[in-house]
Amino acid sequence: QHSILPDGLVLGFGYFLPFAEFGIGLLTLLGLFTRQAAIAGSVLMIVLVFGTTTIEKFENIPTMFLHALLFIGVLIFVDRYDNWSLDRAFGLRKTGGLLH
Repeated sequence: QHSILPDGLVLGFGYFLPFAEFGIGLLTLLGLFTRQAAIAGSVLMIVLVFGTTTIEKFENIPTMFLHALLFIGVLIFVDRYDNWSLDRAFGLRKTGGLLH
């Protein structure tokens, strides 16, 4: 597909994407650096939505927004109910208010 983005940038991002998705997913599942992983996942989704709009694949955007909402839900859920996470076990996460 033709995009307004340079081919080298698209190719480089294509090589980077599987590793980013794997890392973000693994950290989220383990509950380790969960807040940072959810933020990284949200940023990644924004970048993917931007890339999708540059090739005019608008039918894929609703699914991408659902994934972004999932990461926002993870941020809110983790902030309140992360009693079993590795963040809590290692003392990386303290009890606190919403998204501080």
